[in-house]
Amino acid sequence: MRVNIALNAATKFISTFGLILLTVIYLFGCRYTNSKKIENVENLKRGMKIYLSNKILADTGNKTYYLLQLIRPITNSDIDTMNLELSKKSLMDKYLNTSNKPYLVVSNLIINCDSLRKHRGSAIGIYLGTEKLDIKVNEISHYRNFFNIKLNHGPFLETIEGESEIPDGYILEKGHYYIVPSDTTI
Repeated sequence: MRVNIALNAATKFISTFGLILLTVIYLFGCRYTNSKKIENVENLKRGMKIYLSNKILADTGNKTYYLLQLIRPITNSDIDTMNLELSKKSLMDKYLNTSNKPYLVVSNLIINCDSLRKHRGSAIGIYLGTEKLDIKVNEISHYRNFFNIKLNHGPFLETIEGESEIPDGYILEKGHYYIVPSDTTI
């Protein structure tokens, strides 16, 4: 009889404690962004705040989140704006490759996840649109949707050393940053 009473008390304590623990974990996890998962891209409107997902922030092993930037083939108008001699410009015009396609590369601007965790609720940027683009990973091209965002220049942004690798015949599209949709919330 005493064993049953003790067992019932222990079960109630564990159930209550477990419920409290789950509630705390849920509330703590939601405090990172005060936002919700993006269920349908069609519901997004230009100008909405974009947050890094709880999935990324909850993993304390994630120290860095790499942003992406678009590189595109150099055009005649790009050559015209370059500060070069006319002979060099005409030589470049001759070797333009019109079959090159734009694609994404890893930017030298990153999000420091530890800093973003300290600034809970900080939006990483503003949604500008969804674009279907190529990204090359280990020389294999992957064609998928990415969010084009205007970055919030908060304390969580850092520049890493070096430049993005830009192959010959390409130019970096400055000011445009991209992020994987599944890594975001609104």
